[in-house]
Amino acid sequence: MRWQDLDKEWLREEYVSKHRSLSEMAREVGCNRHTIKKALKHLGVPIRPKEKNVDPEYARKLYQQGVPVKEIAKMFGCGQETVYKKLRASGSIVVKRVNLNREKLEDMYLVQQLSKKEIAKRVGCDPSSVAYALHKYGIPSRTTSEGLQVRAAKIHPELYDEKWLRQKYIEEGLSVGRIAQLIGASSSAVHLALRRYGIPPHPVRFRSKGSRRTALPTFPERVFTTMCDKYNLPFKYVGNGAFWIGNETEHLNPDFIATNNTKVVIEIFGDFWHSPLFNRNIKKNHVLTYRKAFYKKWKWKCVFIWESDLLREDAEQFVLELLKRELGESFVPNK
Repeated sequence: MRWQDLDKEWLREEYVSKHRSLSEMAREVGCNRHTIKKALKHLGVPIRPKEKNVDPEYARKLYQQGVPVKEIAKMFGCGQETVYKKLRASGSIVVKRVNLNREKLEDMYLVQQLSKKEIAKRVGCDPSSVAYALHKYGIPSRTTSEGLQVRAAKIHPELYDEKWLRQKYIEEGLSVGRIAQLIGASSSAVHLALRRYGIPPHPVRFRSKGSRRTALPTFPERVFTTMCDKYNLPFKYVGNGAFWIGNETEHLNPDFIATNNTKVVIEIFGDFWHSPLFNRNIKKNHVLTYRKAFYKKWKWKCVFIWESDLLREDAEQFVLELLKRELGESFVPNK
């Protein structure tokens, strides 16, 4: 779970009003305590110091007087768990010990994947009794990461069913996004599940209508489309995957192609996405020199127009002059 997915009102209510600890809140929603901490910081909620000196005698007196643990924790400026630990150590709360059978414990913890808290609730004891029994029988406790995976498996069991994943992704050919939509999970969670079971990704399909066929034009591309309509420029938008140049192993999807039976393409370059000066992680096939050499290899004439040129005050005049210079007067008819 991402910190952005957490409810703001719930965070304030539980941490500020109810004075719960980060760990308690994290366990409730099935995430890491650092996720809760990050969400609170983004809300501007000050984080309480992790360690506070709790006077066990004073805490015991308050508890015996009937003061709720939540209020005691607020007095000391700590989480409820810290208070519970001190009360157990002072003998104010007696931890109920029960004899757990090894086979039964293995079945609940390893097979049914129950947490220590869930096992304790089922058999009627304290979670520490379960932890003690696990240690006694040499059953390794789950790490935090493994615990989160178990919780995730309970929410989306399909992502932990290799047979189901292979059927949907390989046999039925569903996309990652479609599988995520079916089970109400995120695409990244589906990607992780596929990698977990070594399921190879779908091969790149080179076809007239590619994977970007539903993509909408960017703002600079819409500006150039408006110019084409205004000045009757012979170009149409194909950047949604409607047209590809190349072969199965090496191909590009241009932004615009000429409609007058000439091998001419127009590429609209975003100043950030296509410039190595601004984007250090730029892909090889996004660089101007690569695309220029690629189109030359396949005998296509390409004109590159930068985003900043389309945002100039004299953008229309600049683009028309560029097209005349690169392609000739025939490509710029009179309005």
